[in-house]
Amino acid sequence: MKHYKWILAACMLLLVVSCGTVQHTTTPYYNYDTECRGTSQDGVLQLTAWGKGTTRKEAVTQAKKQALNDVLFQGIGQGNNESAAIPLVIDPHAKKIHEDYFLNFFSSKGSYTAFVKVHSPHCKSIRKYKNYADKMYRVYVDVDRAALKRQLIEDGIINKETR
Repeated sequence: MKHYKWILAACMLLLVVSCGTVQHTTTPYYNYDTECRGTSQDGVLQLTAWGKGTTRKEAVTQAKKQALNDVLFQGIGQGNNESAAIPLVIDPHAKKIHEDYFLNFFSSKGSYTAFVKVHSPHCKSIRKYKNYADKMYRVYVDVDRAALKRQLIEDGIINKETR
């Protein structure tokens, strides 16, 4: 009978220890998807993009590239413009087929800068990472979707029927 008391006491202790309190956090949740804030009549998309880097300049560059990448291959699902939701490059294999073209396009001396510009106020630091070197920035950019589409048609990446 004494053994049952010890077993019962051990089980009760285990039950009490395993039922700890749940920690609630007040850390905000950020959605790092590119979001459309509006469009102009000449085909320029006003986007909110996110970039991470050790410096503000590096983060802004990453945000511009991310915004263009989303317009080209993903489409902008967040925000208020249905036409931005459709990517310019519809073929899922086009990025691999035209790999040299897109590597050159997104390189530091590439032509991507002609289609994207930072919109003022340009950025805000949101989050520091554990290594304290990287910071996430929200950047407001304008992407000239119409000019980008014309360039891709001219370079033979997409055809004229692309929406």
